Amino acid sequence: TGGIFLFIICTATAIIHELGHSFVAAGLGYRLNKITLMPFGAVVSGNVDGLKFLDEVKIALAGPFINICIALFFVAMWWVYPECYAFTDVIVATNLSMAMVNLLPIFPLDGGRIVFDILGLKWGYNRAFTISKIIGSAFSIILMSLFIIGAINGAVNLSLLFFAFFV
Repeated sequence: TGGIFLFIICTATAIIHELGHSFVAAGLGYRLNKITLMPFGAVVSGNVDGLKFLDEVKIALAGPFINICIALFFVAMWWVYPECYAFTDVIVATNLSMAMVNLLPIFPLDGGRIVFDILGLKWGYNRAFTISKIIGSAFSIILMSLFIIGAINGAVNLSLLFFAFFV
């Protein structure tokens, strides 16, 4: 469809995001060594036995943090080399989108993992799991509603539909 550049940017952004998790995990003594790419994102996996609350928060925040840093780097480049905007605006938008979506409080996204851990500390992990499922269901309903409203108005956004089912 002519979108190879966008595909490469999105794939690289997802890999860099997951590498952010991996590097912080390695620095904390955990081993995340396998990145799996999927149609709507990526996941890094490995040995995280005995993962502590604060370590999980640091690892979860690392991915969005690296995306925000990359976006800020290229925005700063626009001040120094304005002509590079035409080649880097997609990189900025993709990295900011990746960070913002991953910070949503929906499990298994990074924000959802943080919320799950906070709730688990406060009320125990069984109740945290139930609350996380409720939050995810609420977001799913919101996303599905946005898809339906858009479809009624002639702006079909299949990403909203697929994301609603993912959640």
